[in-house]
Amino acid sequence: MTTLTEIPPSRKPPKAFYAILHDVSSSLAKVNGDVLFFDPETSTITTVTSYAGLTVLDEIGLADTQQPMDQFHSGYVAIACSCAN
Repeated sequence: MTTLTEIPPSRKPPKAFYAILHDVSSSLAKVNGDVLFFDPETSTITTVTSYAGLTVLDEIGLADTQQPMDQFHSGYVAIACSCAN
């Protein structure tokens, strides 16, 4: 019987945070060095260039992180139907 070594994950999962930007409550994530603000009402993702008017709150759990990440990657239908899957 042989023992296999544990393989560490190749990348860190992205973290997202609850945030308020100019009186709009939503989520904030850092992806590829860009700070992105996701507005669920309009389904828009905005790159944050100025931190004036930005309040970062607590970290979002994994389930809530998935929604902005799916939107960032063209929606969950596009992800599920891509050639990689």
